[in-house]
Amino acid sequence: MTLPTIEKTWQFNVNRNIGALGTNLAVNKQLLLDMKNMLIATGSLGTWTNASGATITPANPWTVRYSCNGTTAGSVGDGVDRWQSTSDMNPGQMTGVTSLTTTARSWIVLKNTTLDSGGNFQVLFDWMSDTNQGVSQWFDYGSCTIYVSRTAGFTGGTTTTRPSATDEVFCGSGFTATTQVNTNFVAYGTYCPIFGDFGSITPGGTGLFTGGYTLHCLTAADGTSYRLIVSRGSAVSFILAFEKLSNGNSSAWATPNFIIHASAQMGDPTTNSGTSIGNSDALYTACKQPYMVTALAPGGGKYKCYLSTEALEGQFMPQKFGLNAISNQYLLAQIDLMSLDTGFLGRQGYVTDLWMGTTPPGSTMPPGGPNNYAQFGSFVVPWNTTNPLT
Repeated sequence: MTLPTIEKTWQFNVNRNIGALGTNLAVNKQLLLDMKNMLIATGSLGTWTNASGATITPANPWTVRYSCNGTTAGSVGDGVDRWQSTSDMNPGQMTGVTSLTTTARSWIVLKNTTLDSGGNFQVLFDWMSDTNQGVSQWFDYGSCTIYVSRTAGFTGGTTTTRPSATDEVFCGSGFTATTQVNTNFVAYGTYCPIFGDFGSITPGGTGLFTGGYTLHCLTAADGTSYRLIVSRGSAVSFILAFEKLSNGNSSAWATPNFIIHASAQMGDPTTNSGTSIGNSDALYTACKQPYMVTALAPGGGKYKCYLSTEALEGQFMPQKFGLNAISNQYLLAQIDLMSLDTGFLGRQGYVTDLWMGTTPPGSTMPPGGPNNYAQFGSFVVPWNTTNPLT
């Protein structure tokens, strides 16, 4: 195969490997704390490098707007990061099976000045759980719900209530329904494909996950792309990305987009309702249907997009063919974003420097080095010449 041209200048903090922590709650605390630190580029998690592996100071990190550790809630704009250790990571607990009243919990608001033209793009991570109910292991120990605000910014917030914004957009899933629909799986009518399961997914199994993980962070130096990849062996638990898309045919792509790939859940990111698909080993391990995308509409609100490549007979080209029979090389394909939503029908643009491929997870390219590309799940991303851990 001819490797694609890398368009952006990338920054890397990769191979953050955490071993087994003993409990599902401990896994979730550490991972959520690590993800926050990666986005704000504290430097405490490892060395940031450029594509050649040389140490750098990363450009355009996020900053903390304000936060709450479950004990103390900050005030708007105080800039205090109250997520300093896992002891500050406290998921709130719902007080009844059909009640959304919660105990104190941790939340944090981060700000980015480069993703959007207004320079005030903010994201809220709000962590709550049903650990006191035991109605569903899939919600135990944390469902981190995510909201974004393009311009207005988040205000308010206490130890028991999250901040809000007048232009906020809900991303992903979380506890929004008040009726328990299934005590074995979907406790509150919604399923969180992003964080509620990040400590629970055991590839090929059904129990709570107590093992470790590997976290990778890739950011574009111009501040238009931030990607967090969480892997456990050959399985990719999820990919969380904030992106500004390229080559769009619509003014929609003037706005940043929130992209999620979840290996075990294909809910609808534009509503508060996901649909459980059960415990499928293929979906846990193959990560072959990456279509969790929330696109921010230019006039406010959101719509749904799907990550897509060229297809034949109902399968993406790389997955259908694997190797090119003539060249005996693996296939790589550009990933486009397609929408079926009214007003946004059709191709929206492409995701810069993200491809679909069929090499084994953890593979690097070109053959024989240097390791300028790496494969995670179905995705191929730019890399920094190191050997990727999975």
